[in-house]
Amino acid sequence: KTAPIASTPKPKPLKIALSDAVAMKVDQNTEPNPVIENLLAPHREEIRAFSQRVVGQLHGPLTRGKPQSSLGNFVADAMLAQTKKQAGREVDFCFTNQGGLRVDLPEGKLTAGQVAEVMPFDNSVVIFTASGSQTMKILQRVAQRGDPMAGLSYTLPGKDFLIRNEPFDESKSYDICTNDYVFGGGSNYPIEASADAVYTGLLLRDLIESAFLENLQIQGGVKPYLDNRVVEPTEEGKVP
Repeated sequence: KTAPIASTPKPKPLKIALSDAVAMKVDQNTEPNPVIENLLAPHREEIRAFSQRVVGQLHGPLTRGKPQSSLGNFVADAMLAQTKKQAGREVDFCFTNQGGLRVDLPEGKLTAGQVAEVMPFDNSVVIFTASGSQTMKILQRVAQRGDPMAGLSYTLPGKDFLIRNEPFDESKSYDICTNDYVFGGGSNYPIEASADAVYTGLLLRDLIESAFLENLQIQGGVKPYLDNRVVEPTEEGKVP
């Protein structure tokens, strides 16, 4: 078991300057403003070059769905592996909210722009420690929502939880990673405000891109996969 995670302060929100503005109708008849066009031109080229970078190869589409999906599995596995590599912490399991994944990915070459479409938000990874009883509440919420997770498996509708292939133990505490939106109350996860947390500053989008790049370099790309992290009862109501 790793040492307890040191508590770190929550990042302070940025101050926003307010100014007066007038709403303008913009449609196909709107004439471009040459001053604004000149200001935007270099940024457009920078964004174009960034978004068209090839960061992966998909040997089949990655799609969303519940209780597990090929896209959700890849994202959660990337979150678990890259958090260890880039934050230097090995956690027990990771999970993220299904709603944060915005588009499916088609087969073929994958660009950085497509990764940004999947995860357009600047959500960052938070690592926190939860008691056994608190962890069980989180596990039940994961199963209830069908959210992507890694390092964890269970049987529907939400029982027989295994963490790192070991039966859940309520007498233990667990190190968990999720994104800052969920940790802050998003998706109504029962995470206690007193939970010791590390705000890593690692953007989930960047971790996903890093995982795609690694797969491209090592394996030539990603083949979609489903596995036994979620076991569904048979029609007779029995688990196979």
